[in-house]
Amino acid sequence: MLRIEITSLSSSHIKSVVDVHLKAFPNFFLSFLGPRFLNEFYGSFLVDAQGVGYLALSPSGHLVSPVCFKRFFIVVPPPDNV
Repeated sequence: MLRIEITSLSSSHIKSVVDVHLKAFPNFFLSFLGPRFLNEFYGSFLVDAQGVGYLALSPSGHLVSPVCFKRFFIVVPPPDNV
């Protein structure tokens, strides 16, 4: 069984995340925008308060999988009759 470590995304990981993205999704829309765009895209998860980024690393420290997303909160007021 492969043991992995989950760690927070940092600026030192961005190049590896971009490389994995381009290899995993060669025909995906964001891949067509190129590595320069992807560097900015994944880097934005580090500076945006709503950004969340984690990595799965192999025991030797190689990137297995990035997980990045933006948190979205929808505030729905309660109905007047409650």
